[in-house]
Amino acid sequence: RKISTNEQITSIMNEIAKSGNINVLFIADDVDSLALASLIINHQRGTFNIACVKNPYTAGRAKDFLFDIASLTGGTVISEEAGMKLSEAKAEWCGKAEKVVVTKDTCTIIGGVPSEALQARISSIKDKLDTSISEYEKGTLEDRLACLTGGIGVIRVGTYTDSDFNAKKYKFENAINATQSALEEGIVAGGGVALFNTSFRVEDKMFAKALKTPFNQMAVNAGMGEDI
Repeated sequence: RKISTNEQITSIMNEIAKSGNINVLFIADDVDSLALASLIINHQRGTFNIACVKNPYTAGRAKDFLFDIASLTGGTVISEEAGMKLSEAKAEWCGKAEKVVVTKDTCTIIGGVPSEALQARISSIKDKLDTSISEYEKGTLEDRLACLTGGIGVIRVGTYTDSDFNAKKYKFENAINATQSALEEGIVAGGGVALFNTSFRVEDKMFAKALKTPFNQMAVNAGMGEDI
């Protein structure tokens, strides 16, 4: 929901102050009017270290996002649909994290303290992935699953020249794509080992010999001979 009045936040801020913690992050549809002015004053005075972040989504996706964040941090979504009021919120409803980094366009929550509902939420998303027929919905579910399972990372690549940068960028993109494919489709042993092992389950002798060839050739190249 939108946070606009002091009455909405007075109780929760007092509760947090009693806990001795001054670091507070609000995630809401919007924070404006008297509530925003009050939070700014408290931040400037050093009473609290406050950040306010807009929910990046709308409608159903917005609710899913909030519940995902809650499960990752051990927090509670203060939902009007559930009959809950922000003005009656308790400190124990707040989620916890080791660190939160907020910039103009991003908010990164690091080291959240997950709730017991996290695994159930992950399982629910996986079940929806198996039954979904919409590519858009599958993409959304995969993004949510990556967030919940810690599958998001940032790789920064820098070089001295543009040509070096492009060459290195393509190498990183190839490595990332290969890793994503491996996660989706499974991983097998390299060096011809997977084909070599498969050859023992193939009845056609010519086909079985062909499957062993890459591994045997590597053995020859290593000076070990072909009969191993």
